[in-house]
Amino acid sequence: MVQNQFFQITNQFAADGVTPLYFYHNFGQSVSGATILNLDGSVITPAPTVLFSGNWMYHDVPSTLPYQVRYVDSAAVFRSACFITTR
Repeated sequence: MVQNQFFQITNQFAADGVTPLYFYHNFGQSVSGATILNLDGSVITPAPTVLFSGNWMYHDVPSTLPYQVRYVDSAAVFRSACFITTR
């Protein structure tokens, strides 16, 4: 993975094989589910394309920035992380 001033660059693509998944998050533990929300707690629409691989979650650019990711870890603990980023 490569960082630049605009977005992260990964080698991951959506199931269509075309849509690049620019952003990634390492949760440090197994994640049983995650949702990308705006800062008001509303689900972002259209929903970003998401791929889970082990402890990593990859996704394309959300339509709303900044955004937060809420997830449930392997111990069934609800967690939230805020990501302030720009396009």
